[in-house]
Amino acid sequence: MGYEIGTSEPSYARSQPTPQPLNPGRLSRFHLVLAAAAQGLLIVLMVHHGPRTWDHRVIGVLGDPTIYIWFLTWWGFAILHGLPLAATHLISSPFGNNILWDTSVPLVFIPLSLLIHTKILSLPLAYNLATYGGWWFSSIAAYWSFAVISRNRWASFIGSAVMLCSAYYTNQALGHTDLMWVGFAFLLFGSLIQFQRQEIGRRAFLVRAALWGVCLWLTNQEYFVTTQIMVGLGFLFSAHAVVMGRRPKEEVRRVIVWYFVGLGITAAALAPLILWQISTPNQPFHPFSYINVYQVNLANLILPVHTALNPGWVQLTGNIMEQDGYFGIVALAGLITASIVVWRRTRGRYRLLIYWTLVLLVLAMGDFVIIENAHKTAIPLPGIVLSLVPVLKDIIFDRFMWGCFWGIGLLISLYGNVLVRRSE
Repeated sequence: MGYEIGTSEPSYARSQPTPQPLNPGRLSRFHLVLAAAAQGLLIVLMVHHGPRTWDHRVIGVLGDPTIYIWFLTWWGFAILHGLPLAATHLISSPFGNNILWDTSVPLVFIPLSLLIHTKILSLPLAYNLATYGGWWFSSIAAYWSFAVISRNRWASFIGSAVMLCSAYYTNQALGHTDLMWVGFAFLLFGSLIQFQRQEIGRRAFLVRAALWGVCLWLTNQEYFVTTQIMVGLGFLFSAHAVVMGRRPKEEVRRVIVWYFVGLGITAAALAPLILWQISTPNQPFHPFSYINVYQVNLANLILPVHTALNPGWVQLTGNIMEQDGYFGIVALAGLITASIVVWRRTRGRYRLLIYWTLVLLVLAMGDFVIIENAHKTAIPLPGIVLSLVPVLKDIIFDRFMWGCFWGIGLLISLYGNVLVRRSE
């Protein structure tokens, strides 16, 4: 995804790139399990509900969870009764709809739905497992990607814990099951870096790229698209590094070419589903890009305007589940500090990651600068380009923040690695 991330010396200075793998056996068997257990415990403590609540009550706020509950019950019902699997007139009446256009999360909901209809799981427990299990999975995936890139397991755990506690997860967990499964993108990012360093071969990379791409599509198609935008930004910065003489052209070209081959395999695997989806009806839809509450505003990134300071209820401005752009003072200070230290200590080796994170932050702010949700200025932002492109105009701007929080977590991991090397 980027250039000179996690390497001890510029790759163009080596005639034969030598892989420097993190001990994969120890990572996958001990550290990964240990990190997963710690992250799972942290999520349970943050949710602070007992076992009976998990099994008998949907943990979330009223509104969007009811939509996901309908999809969660539909898949198993349709399969067991021999009904058309996705195209139905039971919603969006009278014209009907293909629920693959919606947030139906087939990858996760189909197996859970069958367990519900066979009375193995209760509906509330299945919903909670789907939502908070996605949170847990994505946290583990973030840890793995950080450890692979930074080569420091403990700093990577701290970085993944910071991301786990970010406003993205705490807000989306209130009612957006599909958005919790963004971890497939983290696995893709980590695999890209491994392939760049030649730590995995071409075949392994293609298999992983296709697998993570299919999983992204079957959990959230919007995130499949935004992931490609983020990867494209990394390639753009890498191409700039080639022009500036910081990267060998052959290495960058190899990564880009084979990534697009993997993307082609993903498209071929999904082609029958996509063609069928296109041929079936979709409900009338107005682009989210023009709704102010779905964009990050400047005040949210500096002042705690989202959270009312009382322990009984968290009150957010705008839409309670969509406003995931709030960094908080600590996270914002951490981003600035880590960026400066990492830049200086590594002589700008990780400049791509800093640029990449800041660009995503700007994209999350939408098409025009917003000071508060009700005050939209006339100052244009790069996001206006996305709002004019037919394929991209339905992207919700502030959801680019998941990439921002991933960048912050990786910067923390790299910062920790710098501190360790300095102490040695």
